Amino acid sequence: MATSLALNTGYLGKHQPDVDVRLYTNSGTVLPDQRIALARMALEQGADWTVWIDDDMRFPKDAIERLLAHRKPIVGANYPTRRWPAIEPVTFKDEATTERVYTSSNSAGLESVASIGLGCAVVHRSVYDAIMAPWFFYEWDEVGCKYDGYEDAYFCRKARKAGFDVLIDHDVSKEVAHVGQMEYTILAADAMRERVHILRPQLVQNHIKTA
Repeated sequence: MATSLALNTGYLGKHQPDVDVRLYTNSGTVLPDQRIALARMALEQGADWTVWIDDDMRFPKDAIERLLAHRKPIVGANYPTRRWPAIEPVTFKDEATTERVYTSSNSAGLESVASIGLGCAVVHRSVYDAIMAPWFFYEWDEVGCKYDGYEDAYFCRKARKAGFDVLIDHDVSKEVAHVGQMEYTILAADAMRERVHILRPQLVQNHIKTA
């Protein structure tokens, strides 16, 4: 992530010299609190955009510029989970049915979705101004008897209720990796789509038993 971020800030400095780029970091164990604190720091210092980058992401040197170039309030990259052997996109098409959005080699451009992960995304300040705090929150999952862990999906739901579209950039997504024991890519998730479909009933059952 540090290398990708350094390349992006250098690229922005060269190609967008009038853009004031500031870096904020936050360490902790409660992710919603960390995101809220970071957003507040940026907004209080007059930021027009917040760029969300998680510390386990790899992305191309021009990813930030490409996401900002759309001039849309919420745009992010689609990337996979790291739950081997059932890796699948973090992006939801429909949260009620848990339908995910896949990025294939033929996918291109922007697509409107229900929610995205904020591992590599840009958000305009107008979104924060339009929705009430808390912007990020863990909601209780009655089925799994646990907090859902999707503070970014919570943010997207509030943003959509306020009239904002949530978008993914399929082209940038193909060049992003979620790093764990290996680099998990969205195209690999697409290649495993049928496997995940077969495994899902057993994964859900195991999840319920564990909970």
